[in-house]
Amino acid sequence: MGTRLAVSFIIVAGLAFAFAFACGGGGGDDEQPATPTPTPPTAVSDDATVAPTDEPEPTATATSTPVPTPTPVPEDGPAPAIFGGRQSLRPTVAEFRELPQASITLANGDLQMGTSIAELATQLGLGEPFSVTIEGFSSDFESIGFLRYPYAEIASDTVLFVTERGHVALVSLTIPESQWLDAVVSVAFE
Repeated sequence: MGTRLAVSFIIVAGLAFAFAFACGGGGGDDEQPATPTPTPPTAVSDDATVAPTDEPEPTATATSTPVPTPTPVPEDGPAPAIFGGRQSLRPTVAEFRELPQASITLANGDLQMGTSIAELATQLGLGEPFSVTIEGFSSDFESIGFLRYPYAEIASDTVLFVTERGHVALVSLTIPESQWLDAVVSVAFE
């Protein structure tokens, strides 16, 4: 009886192996398909060269996903956080509007009112900091800008102002216009 059981086991095992081999193996995700993927036909002329076509070759193009328009910030919403040493100021938009104002005349002749970098340092009770780091979003709201300048270079001719949408923007006579920020997130003095 033992021999008959052993023979039966070998037959069953052999059939299972043959079945698995015929079906393509274990079905792993890394296996190639049993049939090759057909390739599109190529136009060939009689002299065995590829025939030119009038249609241009397809090219991959990068598409950017449009960024949604930022939500307006309410008057009781947060304005940029301002840090200096162990001091910090976290005003609301309404409180930021109430800070003392300065004016600068931009290169195009426009007068811009806003709170100067020097006034922000004064609000924190700082003397004359060494540098200022400003973080925010660029005008396209697709990239984040980090500006770091010596305090003395931008203190009096760079202002932050509240836009119509409640964001705090930066303009300057010293910082190039390509680096101006439309939504300032923080100002840090060192």
